[in-house]
Amino acid sequence: MTATSAATAFSTDDVDPAAWRDLLVRNWMTHDAMWFGQSVMHHGIDATNELNCAAVRAMGAVEAKRVVRLLGLPAVAGPADVRRFFDAAIALVIPSFMSFEAAWADDSTQATFHITRCFAHDGVESLGVLEQYRCGIYPRLYGWLDTLGVAFEVQPAASGCVWAADGCHRTLTFLFP
Repeated sequence: MTATSAATAFSTDDVDPAAWRDLLVRNWMTHDAMWFGQSVMHHGIDATNELNCAAVRAMGAVEAKRVVRLLGLPAVAGPADVRRFFDAAIALVIPSFMSFEAAWADDSTQATFHITRCFAHDGVESLGVLEQYRCGIYPRLYGWLDTLGVAFEVQPAASGCVWAADGCHRTLTFLFP
């Protein structure tokens, strides 16, 4: 075995942080797609949907705790805190190659999320199970809200894929006493 010289040694400092993040997210998404496909083949779409949505929501809850801790965010006291969290979390965890936008009501009590390119839609369509698929994207956000202790309503309330010609739209209304 030979030692690597300092001149040829790899350093993560040489990698653009955005490119590194995109690599990590693409790898996670590949794992997710491979797991989903294997689960459909071995257990069927119904069991896969149940497991996937539960796992994604639980992951979102853990992710929210980590984002709050990383950024030192205060406990959510109202709609402005929800928006602050969502703006930060989306910037941190949604990669640049995904088209994910949020349009907020002026008082931050409601947000409409719009996805114009969805890897999950494309993947389940290629598996031939789109009609039976339960969206696994939004449960991540629901897990965030679970951790933040924020009640919410979703429109449309359908758990399936609501993809349309112009993408996917879901509106979350945040409920405060």
